[in-house]
Amino acid sequence: IEEEGKVAGDISFGEAQPTDAAVIMYTSGSTGNPKGVILMHKNIIGTIRGFYAVASNLGDTLGHVYIAFLPLAHVLELAAESFFLAMGITIGYSSPNTLTDRSTGIKQGGKGD
Repeated sequence: IEEEGKVAGDISFGEAQPTDAAVIMYTSGSTGNPKGVILMHKNIIGTIRGFYAVASNLGDTLGHVYIAFLPLAHVLELAAESFFLAMGITIGYSSPNTLTDRSTGIKQGGKGD
């Protein structure tokens, strides 16, 4: 793979435009058939700005950790992770079954994530 990469050379993709497709999120079809929904770059940036407007009082984010527990394919998780990555905040992954000391996946006396 490395050798083929050397032969291919550098690839220029150009600059992304606000209306270019950034992500395709697949819905579960709760209101109809499952389908792919195209999110544009401006959708992602707008979401990050919205999160920032609400959470701008975080102050110095050095040392902050966001504990993600929603499925990675969930649109709210995409939005949250996009914001926290833009802020330079570490992301840790958990599960609702192990998130707290009282979660159903924790043995008695055990500690949650």
